[in-house]
Amino acid sequence: MTRGRGTGTRRRRTASSYRKLAVSVPAELVQAVEAEVRARHAPSVSAFISTAVEEKLERDHLQDLLDEVWRERPMTDKERAWADRLLQA
Repeated sequence: MTRGRGTGTRRRRTASSYRKLAVSVPAELVQAVEAEVRARHAPSVSAFISTAVEEKLERDHLQDLLDEVWRERPMTDKERAWADRLLQA
């Protein structure tokens, strides 16, 4: 299943909705992902990578939305100080 971009909804994937993709990944990342699969934190390397890509796309989409909001109404100095304190905690 996958989450719709920024919608919080999920849809089922069918076998025909998958495509094989060859990518080069640093060896230490491959080892870390394989360790996650062995620890049963993901059903497979493909599932782990798919989830990571999906989460990255969602974060990027959320950042785009935040950027748009901040263009329309910039943060005040007080709001920015609050956010900085929160992020440093």
